[in-house]
Amino acid sequence: MFPLHFGAVDVGSNAARLLIASVDNEKEGDLRKSTFVRVPLRLGEDVFATGEISQERASQLLAVMDAYKNLLQVCHVTSFRICATAAMRETRNRQEIVKKIKTQTGLDMEVISGNEEAKIVYESHIADRLDPAQQYLYVDVGGGSTETTLIEKRRMIDSQSFNIGTLRILAGKIKDGEWEKLDAWLETISIAKQPLEIIASGGNINKLYRMAKPGRDGKMSLSKLRKIYTRLKKTKLEDRIANLGLRPDRADVIIPAAEIFLHIAEKTGVKLFRVPSMGLADGIVHSLWRQWQANAKRE
Repeated sequence: MFPLHFGAVDVGSNAARLLIASVDNEKEGDLRKSTFVRVPLRLGEDVFATGEISQERASQLLAVMDAYKNLLQVCHVTSFRICATAAMRETRNRQEIVKKIKTQTGLDMEVISGNEEAKIVYESHIADRLDPAQQYLYVDVGGGSTETTLIEKRRMIDSQSFNIGTLRILAGKIKDGEWEKLDAWLETISIAKQPLEIIASGGNINKLYRMAKPGRDGKMSLSKLRKIYTRLKKTKLEDRIANLGLRPDRADVIIPAAEIFLHIAEKTGVKLFRVPSMGLADGIVHSLWRQWQANAKRE
């Protein structure tokens, strides 16, 4: 029966990611990442500018889903789940795209809410590794939205989603009052439940962490994040690509991502970030593994 393989597809505003994780022994129960693929579709560029995904990008998404289907089959996954987030939530032609993917590939794409996204991210079991005496704020920054989760005594206390993302900022499409909504929520937790650390999630913070070279403990100070942000801000886009080794699809969004994390740290008074390299796809595969365990016990 073992090993078992579980698949997750995260269709975000900036990229579509495929993660396949394996478990070799039920007693140990540790999921190991075996395959990861990322395609920078940038669906959000269309949606936040025009309100819908263009036919060109819809065709690209369909091709990516067909390729991911083949990979899932080749890897003999036990189960998988496909979740789409902010860009697909808001596009006017959402139903048309979801139906076309189903018709041509047989895949079911779920368009999930921001709060559901935050809950799935929490399913990555990051809380199991935390100090139960401390409080944490989990922050996942994407192209279209930012998910925040307050963790106390290793339990999720509250989660909120805000339509503030890297591609939205670049497009100048943050709606009036959205930053104020984020600040109002941060104020309540900074007064009543001051988090000691931010658990930072997303491809941009992972890259910022590596660029800052803070060590191997998965932690990065606020001062180091500010330092690398200042360096990037002063560097032209083409030089970020040519001299700093950033991919073209990362070189522009990494700055607004850093600004979001810095803004949240400033509002909450947090001085330390944890960067565990986990996100929505990790939460999906963990939830699938637990579902398999629950079903096995009933049989």
